[in-house]
Amino acid sequence: MGQRNRGQSRFGLIIGILAVAAIGGGAWYCVAGASGPEKAVRTFITASANGDKEAAKAVLAKNSQALGGMPGLGRKADGKEQELPTVGDATINGDKATVPVTTKLPEAAAKAMGMTELTVNMATVKEDGAWKVDLLATAGEMAKGIGGMAGAMMKSGGK
Repeated sequence: MGQRNRGQSRFGLIIGILAVAAIGGGAWYCVAGASGPEKAVRTFITASANGDKEAAKAVLAKNSQALGGMPGLGRKADGKEQELPTVGDATINGDKATVPVTTKLPEAAAKAMGMTELTVNMATVKEDGAWKVDLLATAGEMAKGIGGMAGAMMKSGGK
């Protein structure tokens, strides 16, 4: 009978440890992970798709405030809804981070570009303790990427 009680006690202890770990992980996500750069980007994308300029502006960096949101995001040319971009995991470097955002391309664009999706690294910056989307830095990164693609195409002869 002593062996059985010890086995049950160990099982109970393992279940207890797993429960504490799950609760602790959930609490960490709510406190730290939910307010990270990914959340700022998700909030910006969702607010822009919903036409909520104020909510989009609330997560923009100071240098991007005048730019507002991205109207029409999440809408096809015919006005119907389309799938919103997928937000990946941030790469954080101090008070700056980049967040990969992947968009499925419309069929015509996919054929023309030879790819079905496009990933853009959105720049974020920590301002006053909160992560904000930096559209100016994002545009700069996109310009560098386009320049690099154009250079590679010229070297390969456009193949």
